Amino acid sequence: MNKVSSALMLLLAGAAHAQNEPLTAEALARCAQQVLHLRSEAPRLMARNAELDLQRESIQQRQRALADEAKSIGVDDLRAGLDYTERRRALNDEARAFNAAIERIKDEIRAINLVKQRYDADCARRSYRRADFERLSPEAQAAMRAGLDGIVVPYTEP
Repeated sequence: MNKVSSALMLLLAGAAHAQNEPLTAEALARCAQQVLHLRSEAPRLMARNAELDLQRESIQQRQRALADEAKSIGVDDLRAGLDYTERRRALNDEARAFNAAIERIKDEIRAINLVKQRYDADCARRSYRRADFERLSPEAQAAMRAGLDGIVVPYTEP
């Protein structure tokens, strides 16, 4: 075994040992806050994501309808052309606002995924001292008991 392999094995063994040690009171409180955050934010983000999916479909449907309508507007029909242009501009403004909302939710989803990754790395399947647990607020205790069972955290495509 070379020196790099030996060093890597020691590093992994140290990380595994650290995972076996009980959480400190501060780490336990931090983990409870992460669970509370995930339990409140994940459902909100999932619901917002579903709303945005409906909004996206609506915008796309109206874009298709306008594109079909454009084919039937005669080149001499100035009033219909102006009306079409105004509705198209309003829809484009709505699409730009929608795209900004998508970017905001993507940022929120990336942030919640960092919280979940940190929880998975630092808290999941870790023991803690009963006395530290009993010092947590009732809400934090309930969160630690529940963990992330039943929580679906949204994610963005890489």
